[in-house]
Amino acid sequence: MNLSLRTRGLVICAISAVVCGVLAGAFGQQLLAIPFLGSLFMPTAMPLPVIPASLLSVILGANISGAKRSWMFGAVRNIWAHSTGFALGILLLGTIVCALTAVLAGTGQFPTVLFVRDLASLVSLWLVGILFGLGSTATVVPVAYVAFSSVFARSKNAEFYPWAWIMQPHPYSWFGIASIVAGVLAAGLLIKRRKALR
Repeated sequence: MNLSLRTRGLVICAISAVVCGVLAGAFGQQLLAIPFLGSLFMPTAMPLPVIPASLLSVILGANISGAKRSWMFGAVRNIWAHSTGFALGILLLGTIVCALTAVLAGTGQFPTVLFVRDLASLVSLWLVGILFGLGSTATVVPVAYVAFSSVFARSKNAEFYPWAWIMQPHPYSWFGIASIVAGVLAAGLLIKRRKALR
């Protein structure tokens, strides 16, 4: 096995992508009841794909961050280009497994779309955290976002706040798309600069 792949935890990330993809594909149409403090009138529920997407984003981020060593950034190879390619491969694996599972389980492709949106957006939040110098603690960013959204997703009128798009049971959100675009830009800057902004 290539050293760079082994260093980034290929086996654990691949297994996690398969497990999370199966969970999202098989149970993606279900809603998970969660504590809710933002409204006294209507409880909220989290689309189940948020859970496997969160787990995979944290595992992927932790393995990539854990593989970084200060001496690597002086290497001829672009470390962040390799890490970005690795992350895209894991995301693609999770997506394919989710889509196949959804077909076999007869749940349709809606769970796959939700899973891809959630996973891409949460990894993007991690990348933005990396870009701004959070290092290995950047994995906290997507977790903190999900936790905050799960509590304060709705207004007292029981409407979703636009920023809490990950709690919405449909994949169409400009805020979600914006977060993915931000992640793409962050990855591009990291590849170009080969280091965080600070």
